[in-house]
Amino acid sequence: MARLLAFTALVRVKSIESLRYSAPGEWGKLIGLNRIPEVRTLRSKIKQLTQDEGPQQWSEALAASHGERTRGLVVPRRRRAVVLSES
Repeated sequence: MARLLAFTALVRVKSIESLRYSAPGEWGKLIGLNRIPEVRTLRSKIKQLTQDEGPQQWSEALAASHGERTRGLVVPRRRRAVVLSES
């Protein structure tokens, strides 16, 4: 499901509801399935993923583990990159 959401964002699909009007088999081929799930299934899965504090905890754990592996964070700007490092 994450791949499907990522590809729909890249293609700039405005909402999940608009997937109803596209061929489910074509999207399925793109993500490696026979067809994509129905829209109501996608909505229920997104609801399950965003309940409680789960996403916040996952984000904090990911940020903490990423900070341990790297010494700095590169933040891209319009014309140049700004490198923030631990000093």
